[in-house]
Amino acid sequence: MTAVATDEAKLLTIDGKKIAAHRDPQGKLHTISATCTHLGCIVNWNSAEKSWDCPCHVGRFDCDGKVLHGPPVKDLESYGK
Repeated sequence: MTAVATDEAKLLTIDGKKIAAHRDPQGKLHTISATCTHLGCIVNWNSAEKSWDCPCHVGRFDCDGKVLHGPPVKDLESYGK
C-alpha cells in the first residue's frame, strides 16, 4: 500500500476499489470507500475541515465515513480501523 503520512490523506485504488485513506495526528489509519453513497462520485479530502467532501452535490463525511452534511444519508463503507 502507498504510504500515508501522519495528518495526510490519499485516494488509493486497491484490488479495483477506490479507497479514501487518512492517517490522523495520532498515527491511526482510517480507510473507507471513496465512493459517495449519494450518486457514486469520488470524494476528495478537505484538509481545512478534515473531512471527505463529494464534489458533485456537496456531501461531507468525517474521516471514518460518517455523514456530516447531506444529501447523502448513508455513511461510507469502512475498511477497518
